[in-house]
Amino acid sequence: MPLIKCEDCGQMVSDRATACPNCGAPIVKKVMCEECGAEIPIGATSCPTCGCPVSPVTNAAPAPVVQAPVQPQYQPQPQPVQSNAFAAPRDMEQRVQRFLVTNRKFFPQERIEEIRSWLLTLNDAQMNSVECLKFKDPMIMLLISFLVGEFGVDRFMLGDTTNGALKLILSLLCVGLVWWLIDLFMVTGKTLEYNYDQLQEASSFI
Repeated sequence: MPLIKCEDCGQMVSDRATACPNCGAPIVKKVMCEECGAEIPIGATSCPTCGCPVSPVTNAAPAPVVQAPVQPQYQPQPQPVQSNAFAAPRDMEQRVQRFLVTNRKFFPQERIEEIRSWLLTLNDAQMNSVECLKFKDPMIMLLISFLVGEFGVDRFMLGDTTNGALKLILSLLCVGLVWWLIDLFMVTGKTLEYNYDQLQEASSFI
């Protein structure tokens, strides 16, 4: 493929190119007269030396190169970063509310607001520890007290080993029926207080 020299930048380009790929200048091709070999100016219809006619297609001026306008690239606007200053307290409040809804029956009702206020002061790790605690169901403890409470089992389960042992001894002596009846009415309240004390003890280790 013949190469010609760009008159603007001096780079060698193909003779078939209409514009220089380096600088974008249009390529001006020299037309030579077939009869006398003289150079014919662009746009001339005949050779100025010998008068030989020139084909208009051969000596046509190259069409100007029109460069397409460069479209500006879309730059995404940075999204404003929302502050998480209130996200954590709101999330913790939801966790506390969910915990109380699930475990409300395990605590004395008059202490619910006190428990809520304390839980709201915890961080995520501490709240995770609280959520792992297992509390005793007052209804199950009432059933246990009714079935085997005469032998002090309910007292032992609530951590009152001293009274549990006394209750067992009195039952073996056949004089523990009154104590069993008293505990039957008190076991639910004692279970609620036991769960509250367990929560308080857990707070000292968190």
